[in-house]
Amino acid sequence: MHRADSANPASNAVINTWQDAERLAASHMRRLGFEDARVTAAGADGGLDVVATGAVAQVKFQWSKTGRPAVQALHGVATAHQAEALFYATDYTQQALTYANNTGIALFLFDDTGDVAPITKAGHALAGRSPSSTPKMGFLARGRADRYRYEAEALRKKLGSLTAQMQKQTQARSPKKRAAAGHAAAALLNAGQVLDKMEVLPPQDRRREDYLDVARGALAMAKKWL
Repeated sequence: MHRADSANPASNAVINTWQDAERLAASHMRRLGFEDARVTAAGADGGLDVVATGAVAQVKFQWSKTGRPAVQALHGVATAHQAEALFYATDYTQQALTYANNTGIALFLFDDTGDVAPITKAGHALAGRSPSSTPKMGFLARGRADRYRYEAEALRKKLGSLTAQMQKQTQARSPKKRAAAGHAAAALLNAGQVLDKMEVLPPQDRRREDYLDVARGALAMAKKWL
């Protein structure tokens, strides 16, 4: 593949898994100036792998060419979120390249050594612009974003603990306990989905408080059943 240009140096990371690829993309986006870029939780809204203020990205860790349908799907999600669309893959079909150039999607190539290079007009434009041109968070916004992140992490830990408890209760001999475990499972699923959907919002967005409140309520309901 092409070597990454000097404005966006290679990470010198070895990419062995899809998790490595997503972390590489998030790191690259931060170098482009999207300073709050972070990998989303599994199952996040729209299949997004990395989100940031003003940008969303999908990452394909596969050694076959990524086609137009995947790129087009990202374009739809990015449009809905009024965000720039970035796509990271090991290769693309010509149809995907043409579509991306026509719609302003930034396509990037990466390889197993961690090199990243833009291959569309939008990709080159992002690679060439100053990071100072991207949105920055102020002191108060950053503090709010940190609080939301800590609260979400605490809720996810509680979700994991209650899920383990629920799974154990499904093996109970008592039909009543098994039924209660089923109700708890529904509440836990709701909590997980709410936390995942929250990840497409900017990290300092006050709407995250609503999502966190709904997740807390669902976890409280699950705990009651257990």
